[in-house]
Amino acid sequence: MNSHTHHRSIGIIAVAVASAVVMSGCAAGDGSSNVVTATTTVTPSGSTGSGGSSGTGGSSGSGGSSAASTSKSAADSGSSGSGANADAIAGAEASGMTVVTGTVYAGSQTELTPLIGIQPANPEDGSLYAVVLLDQPVTLTGTSAPGETRTESTSVVVLARLIPGYAGMDRGYEAWSPYNGQQVTVAVEDIAFPTDTSYPTGAPGAGNALVLENGTFAPPAIAVR
Repeated sequence: MNSHTHHRSIGIIAVAVASAVVMSGCAAGDGSSNVVTATTTVTPSGSTGSGGSSGTGGSSGSGGSSAASTSKSAADSGSSGSGANADAIAGAEASGMTVVTGTVYAGSQTELTPLIGIQPANPEDGSLYAVVLLDQPVTLTGTSAPGETRTESTSVVVLARLIPGYAGMDRGYEAWSPYNGQQVTVAVEDIAFPTDTSYPTGAPGAGNALVLENGTFAPPAIAVR
């Protein structure tokens, strides 16, 4: 090897070594740059769902977003229905009605006794009743004897009574009987407490009762149709 070639080789080696040192220094000294790069690389990969297992994860993430969107839509839809009901309830209460929730039972004294837990004081007379057994007791104020008011807690409100042999004394039984066994929200007013032992003993009756259907309170005959 001549002197010129020897010096050229040494120069190449020196450049290679210097480059290696510079690269090593960058790798060791600029760790923050690598973190940013790693972060930049990982984030788009997860977002786009590209390639390999990361792609599977990306698809999963996309599915999760879709599910969350669906859940939100369902919640919004439910909220909308609940909002309409809440507005109807607020309106009924503002007008002076009392809103209660419970299960409607319709039938004879014998049929209702085991369902509502009120024992009869008189023998069966053939009358039919529609009552609402409340989810929880409510305190109602209504008339009692003429000119008197009464306030009591009750678990049953009488919605209608059909008295056989008395023309025009249906008092809404035929309208309420289709709700037998159904959970309902009812707005009641013109509450009257009994002054005798007629069935259901001691339970107040509603002179007017409306049922909540699709965000509106309506008479049962209209709601059932």
